Amino acid sequence: MYSNASAAYDGLKLPSRALAAVTGDKDHHAFLAGTCCLKEANELQLLHFSDDTNELTCAAVYSHPDEIWDLAPCPSDRNLVLSCHNNNATGRGGAPPRSSDAAFGVMLWRLPAAIPQSPSSSGNSSEPASQPIDKVASLGSAAKPACALLWEPGGQGNRAVTVAGGDLVRWELSGAAAREATTVRVTEGGAAAAAAAWDPHTRTSVAVAAGCGLRIADTRSGGAFTAVANAHRYACRDVDYSPYKPSCVVTCGEDRLLRFWDLRAPGQPLKSVLAHRNHWATRVAYNRFHDQLLATAGSDAAVCLWRVSSLCAAPGPLLLDGEGDGGGGGGGEGGDGAADVLARTYGGHEDSVCAVAWSARDAWVLTSLGHDGRVFAHHVPSAEKYKILL
Repeated sequence: MYSNASAAYDGLKLPSRALAAVTGDKDHHAFLAGTCCLKEANELQLLHFSDDTNELTCAAVYSHPDEIWDLAPCPSDRNLVLSCHNNNATGRGGAPPRSSDAAFGVMLWRLPAAIPQSPSSSGNSSEPASQPIDKVASLGSAAKPACALLWEPGGQGNRAVTVAGGDLVRWELSGAAAREATTVRVTEGGAAAAAAAWDPHTRTSVAVAAGCGLRIADTRSGGAFTAVANAHRYACRDVDYSPYKPSCVVTCGEDRLLRFWDLRAPGQPLKSVLAHRNHWATRVAYNRFHDQLLATAGSDAAVCLWRVSSLCAAPGPLLLDGEGDGGGGGGGEGGDGAADVLARTYGGHEDSVCAVAWSARDAWVLTSLGHDGRVFAHHVPSAEKYKILL
């Protein structure tokens, strides 16, 4: 039975910051979440969402003792996943970590192919037993955690990019070997990158949020250039490419704004929207099926669903008289306001939201993760769904 109510999952039980859709699984609404706790043994959990019961449940638990800072499931193999982790997080012999122990690493893992038992909810005592996972290859280490782990769009799982500190590295993967193919210095003046997105249209360009601006790295030539010097007044926190419009990206930042850019003419944003009042806008993600839908998350513990029809590749919905009035959630600084609205604000989180992820199965489910480890599955409202489909 279809429901517009969000489903909560409380089974992580530890502070967390990593959540990602299992893009290689088109049969389930499947997501991987990882805990990030300094003093406890951490773990990965495979979460499944059911449309029939409107429940978000745990399908499998995997041991991952080190803190998990980021996750990236392989789009061509559901059992492969990249993780950024803190090496020797508890120090040797349980002592506090030394500076030499505090390096961050990126590892490619293989998860067990079989799910051990039927999914269980967080309140069910028969939670799946923790399973070990196999190390496949190491993708280097750095003094700072990777802000982005990216698989090549449309690739075969043999090419990935890591962004840590101010460096972007393209890796060639083959079996149990990972070869560093290209290294690009993507930031200037000692700034650290905050987020990155791989261009699905060219496969050689990666957009990197660094400082207040947006840089573009060429993974083939090893060069980088500034695409937008001042994308935001304060730090730019996230970036994503439009899945259907080449050269178009969206950014969000500490100035609370959501901004859309055409990188061929970056002098002014195509549109600016006040995304989160009085709080940073920390995450933004395009819907991969319908590019008029976007999700944002902020330090205000809110998740927002936006319909931005004026900038999408497909025609916008036909609006009735008066529809869309007052729905802008703070409004925009230009564009067709009637076609661009805040469709819904999802509550439930009690801490800053650190990740949002759209389901790979269909367009109508997204999940969000708070720093406290609470996960929610949200629905695109029926009214918005019909405006797009009809």
